[in-house]
Amino acid sequence: GSEVAVGGAIVFVLDVESVEKY
Repeated sequence: GSEVAVGGAIVFVLDVESVEKY
């Protein structure tokens, strides 16, 4: 995924569950 997005760490956690969602 991409941890560099709006929310930072929050997006990173979501990205772990949904790969390449953001």
